[in-house]
Amino acid sequence: MSLQAQVEYLAHRVERPIYYASSAGRNATHEIDQPMNLASVEVGDARTGLDENGGGEFGMHPCGFDLLELPTRVQNFLDQGQIDSIYEAEIGSFLQAVTGCYRVHIFDHTVRASDAELRELKQIREPASLVDPVEDYPLALCDTRSANPLDLIDCERRAPNHRGEIQLAVHAPEQRWYYYPEMRPPEVLLFKTFDSKDGGVHPCSIHSAIRLPQARADAKPRESIETRAFVFYR
Repeated sequence: MSLQAQVEYLAHRVERPIYYASSAGRNATHEIDQPMNLASVEVGDARTGLDENGGGEFGMHPCGFDLLELPTRVQNFLDQGQIDSIYEAEIGSFLQAVTGCYRVHIFDHTVRASDAELRELKQIREPASLVDPVEDYPLALCDTRSANPLDLIDCERRAPNHRGEIQLAVHAPEQRWYYYPEMRPPEVLLFKTFDSKDGGVHPCSIHSAIRLPQARADAKPRESIETRAFVFYR
């Protein structure tokens, strides 16, 4: 079953906007130096609505993302020692097996929570708009086959301790969005955010956390961890 959700886009195509990332805690948020618009988009159920299976780029679904399983021995994702000694090795082996790459370099882990009190208590980030099913603020992704590379705008990302680069998007009616209802461990979402070879077969996956209109008032806040890594091919 599909639903309607609000997704934040750049209002206009502009030259290199600036994204200011926040620090962690209760008031974690972000700011962008350009006007943004909220667009209502139809979001389909990826568990039942994707029209092809397997055989995509880097072992992923042809839509540019895939739901896979990664069992983990980590007991506490807020324990950096467990992330360093257990999780990074698990992620590295997982990515090599799925993508067929020869080397994995992990450069970032971000633990997120949708609840402000929880973020303050644990000093973690907000969901970009770990033990229970996701009941609200799941991650939605745009089918890359429906996205034009011109919809993506290079953006400077300024954080308190470093500068980098991300991409923001402008809205186009052709974009098709999906999400996986009630994700739970050990399910993981795999998708590409950058490709050094001609942008890859498909553009990178546009993604955003969305508020579920049918979520109960007492829905559990989302807790999740995202890992970013470079994968290298010969």
